[in-house]
Amino acid sequence: MFLGIVLMGTLIFFLIFGTPIAVSVGLATILAMLTAGDTNALSAITQKMFTSIDSFPLLALPLFTLSGDLMEISGISKRLVKFMRMCFRKLPSASACITTISAAFFGAISGSAPATAAAIGGIMIEPMKEIGYKGEDAAAINASSASLGIVIPPSIPMVVFATTASVSVGSLFMAGVVPGILLAGSFCVMHMLRYGQVEMKSEETLSLKEAVQTFLDAIFALGMPVIILGGIYGGFFTPTEAAAISCVYSLLVGSFIYRTLSIKQIWRSMCEISIRVSSMLTIVCVATAMAWYVSSSGLAQMVSQAVLNGLNNRFVILTVINGLLFCLGCVIDPTSIILLTCPIIIPITRTLGISTVAVGAFMIMNIAVGMVTPPFAGTLYISSQIAGEKSIGPMVKKLVPYIILMFVITLIVAYIPEISIALPRILKMTV
Repeated sequence: MFLGIVLMGTLIFFLIFGTPIAVSVGLATILAMLTAGDTNALSAITQKMFTSIDSFPLLALPLFTLSGDLMEISGISKRLVKFMRMCFRKLPSASACITTISAAFFGAISGSAPATAAAIGGIMIEPMKEIGYKGEDAAAINASSASLGIVIPPSIPMVVFATTASVSVGSLFMAGVVPGILLAGSFCVMHMLRYGQVEMKSEETLSLKEAVQTFLDAIFALGMPVIILGGIYGGFFTPTEAAAISCVYSLLVGSFIYRTLSIKQIWRSMCEISIRVSSMLTIVCVATAMAWYVSSSGLAQMVSQAVLNGLNNRFVILTVINGLLFCLGCVIDPTSIILLTCPIIIPITRTLGISTVAVGAFMIMNIAVGMVTPPFAGTLYISSQIAGEKSIGPMVKKLVPYIILMFVITLIVAYIPEISIALPRILKMTV
């Protein structure tokens, strides 16, 4: 137990003083090894760091990231939002609901919450303000909606979890569908209750010609998730191959159909994604080394046993786990949370008889809640910048009901694993 105190204590110490996450994790692991006298284990760190990213499924991470960025800069998100406006314009608080529904669809393209916040927020926030929504309301709606980007497949954090926990990426993708729909539906109901008087139901009518033109303009955007998910679950290609195909699809649609992608834009996107993904993979390297040491040293088993002995109630244990994940999600990036907590949480949930795929589903949902909760709150800051808000304080007040709603639904999904694993079972996938 002393070893665990050294490991977590040094990690927290470095993080508090602003040390980069990758460096903090690496130093904490090395200090714990030296404290335990495991000098021979130090030579294994380099090997573990290399093998952690020498992974075919993990290739999906940079590919999906690049694909989502290409789809955004090629203007596909604008066409998607225009189509959603046509379909859902008759709803009360239509703009808020369209933001959520568009975020869900764009999440099924990009797999990233920050990318979804930037793409949908850049289109929806200003029109919402013009209609009568306050800036902080529009930003809060966009931030909460963007969190769907990592719950609805394909999802970059899901790829990281599946690789770490050695479960099927496809099964985990399917496990996120029902929770994602639950969240999106709940958000829309809340929008109607909170903003129904701000934006009344539209009486605008569209001609058949306009409707057909809008659909045809968005058909390639709508086809993206169909190709990705249909190809995976139809058995035509693996999730990693689907990520590569989505990149090619994005390039072809943006360059030759919409003609909005130039060579210069493609090169800039590839450079930016390389920098972004390299930082993520650096964290994967060192966090995997820490996870290996926590497991091989017996620390994970010790903590798991202590939790099971001290909290012998299934619901109490799941509540504590979700509370921990929520708190971590507020201060640490998703990749680090997954890699650092899996070695401890998975043995506990296996003892409780809970599928690892179900654990992945509620863990990703918890991370999504953290992405809209300060101080980390990636989607919150992006939405605030787009809305031109000088302070996030008013936004946070508007977000509180959404945060509570998300956490309650996450607990329900954790308490009732069948909600997330029912669809994979129907499709006869491994859970």
